[in-house]
Amino acid sequence: MQRSRWPMLTLLFFLLLLAGAGAAVPFFLPKPAQVELLLKDVSFGQNLGGVSVAVTDLRSGRVISGTPVDEGSLARLVFPRLPSGQVELEVQAEGFRPAPVSFEALPLERRQVEVGLRSMSSRVLVSVVNARTEKPISMVRLVSQEGEEFLTGGPFTLILPAGKHSLQAEASGFCAGSREISLEEGSDVEFSLPLSPVLEVEEAARLVLDWAENPRDLDAHVLLENPGLPTNKRHVYFGKKEGKANSGEIYGRLDVDHTRSEGFETVTLYHRVSGTYRYLVNRYAGTGTLGASQATVAITTRGCKQKIYHVPETCQGPFWSVADLKVDATSVDILERNECISEGPKEWRRGKG
Repeated sequence: MQRSRWPMLTLLFFLLLLAGAGAAVPFFLPKPAQVELLLKDVSFGQNLGGVSVAVTDLRSGRVISGTPVDEGSLARLVFPRLPSGQVELEVQAEGFRPAPVSFEALPLERRQVEVGLRSMSSRVLVSVVNARTEKPISMVRLVSQEGEEFLTGGPFTLILPAGKHSLQAEASGFCAGSREISLEEGSDVEFSLPLSPVLEVEEAARLVLDWAENPRDLDAHVLLENPGLPTNKRHVYFGKKEGKANSGEIYGRLDVDHTRSEGFETVTLYHRVSGTYRYLVNRYAGTGTLGASQATVAITTRGCKQKIYHVPETCQGPFWSVADLKVDATSVDILERNECISEGPKEWRRGKG
C-alpha cells in the first residue's frame, strides 16, 4: 500500500520554519547582518561619544537614532538587524557633515565599518594674556556667545560653529576685554586675547591694537603735539619704543610690538607730559588692505572705561587715524577721528629719522 508523502513534507516544512526563526526572519528571506559603525572626527579628532547620531538605511528609508559609546579615538554605534546585501547608509551627527557609507554585508555577518565625519565647526585656541607683558593670566573667566563659560588658567580650546563670534574675558586686577572673530568651517584658529591691567595713578590711557590674519603686520604710532619738546622726541613707534620728556621722564611706551598675523600691540600713555597725543595705525607689511584687516583699537582709561574703534572697511590707504587723546596732569579726553589717510603727519615724517 502506498503511503502519503504529505505528513513527511509537513514535518520538513516546520523544521525549516524553525531554522529560519532562529535568525528572527523567515527562512526564505536573506538573513540580516549586524553592523557596528565606528565614528571618527577627521577634522579635529574630538571624541564623539555621546553625540546625537541618526543613521538612515537608504534602501528602506529606515532611520535609527542613538548616541555612540566612547571607545577612545572612535565611538561605536550598533546598527542591528540590517538586511544583508549591498548596504547604502547616510550617517548624520550633530555638528558634522552627513557622511555616505557603502559596503557589502553578508548574511548573519557581524561587521565593523569606520566612518569619518567632517566638522562644520572651527577649533579655536585662546590664550588670555596681560596686554602689557604678554604673560598668560593665571585665572580667567571666558564666556562665549553660545553661553559657554570657562574658568581656568588656559589656554582655552573651544569648538565653535562657523560664523562670527564674540568672546569676553574677565580676570582679577584687569579690565574686562572682548574679541570678535570670524570662523570658517573646519578651520584651526589660534590667537591671544589681551586684557589691560587696571591703570595705575600715573597712567593716563592704554591703547591695544588687534588685527586678523592679513595684512600680516600693522604698527601703532603715537605723535605728541607739544611745542615744548623737540620734534624727534614726539614720536613713539617700533623704532623708538619710549617717548621721553626733556627731564628724561617717560610719557609713552610701546609695551608690546608684534610683527605677525593675529598679534597685538600695546601703548601706555602717562600724565607726565601734557599735550595732544595722535594715535595712528600703519599697514606695514603683508597682503590686503587696512579695511580688510578687521583691526580694532581698545582705548582704556581710569576706572576701566573703554572705547573700541573698528577700522572702516573702506580704508584703502596705508594709515588709519584712530583718535586724539588730550592728556594733562590729571585727566584725559578722547577725540574720535576713525578716518583713513594717505600719509602720516609731517611732524612724524620729520622726526622719524
